Amino acid sequence: MPTNTKAPVLKTAQGTVNCPICTHSVPADVEYVGKRIRVIAGQKCNRCHSSLDAAALLYLRHAA
Repeated sequence: MPTNTKAPVLKTAQGTVNCPICTHSVPADVEYVGKRIRVIAGQKCNRCHSSLDAAALLYLRHAA
């Protein structure tokens, strides 16, 4: 029985996220995983240097 062992293709983009500590909007790299969009782990806020792993996506700039 054949199985599909391909890893999903990850697309990345630049987005604006809300920092959970200082509550400012900061730019961050985000990735598409299936239908979900999440912040790439390991990024820091430009203002307060806290982790953006739990940040919420506010705006994603993309062409039509």
